[in-house]
Amino acid sequence: MINHEKLRDNAEEFRRATGLTIDEFDRLLPTFAALYEAKYAAETTVQGQPRQRRAGGGAKGKLNSMEDKLLFILSYQKRAPLQTKQGQDFGLSQSQTNEWLHRLRPVLDAALAEQEAGLAGSWTLVRKR
Repeated sequence: MINHEKLRDNAEEFRRATGLTIDEFDRLLPTFAALYEAKYAAETTVQGQPRQRRAGGGAKGKLNSMEDKLLFILSYQKRAPLQTKQGQDFGLSQSQTNEWLHRLRPVLDAALAEQEAGLAGSWTLVRKR
């Protein structure tokens, strides 16, 4: 299973998987995290309904960290695999993969648009995929 911590140990593999260097990833991460948290507030469910329990309760998902969420969507954008294969790589079912792709793609697009103003090159390449 792919995760951020394992992949980060090999800069070349990281770039092949995401299309970004580790430094570029690290610069994009705070913007991505802020936009994700603004879009998906901890007080509401994915459907926008008030939570019955605090965020973090229940079984832990496969994409726990913000780093893994960003890695997931960047690797999908870079490789464009079948959703089944993307799910296998991250320990998700095809339906979970589909949900995450629809959830994370708008956040990535917004983060890249925000970052593009100050940075050129790789951001545009990731965005075009």
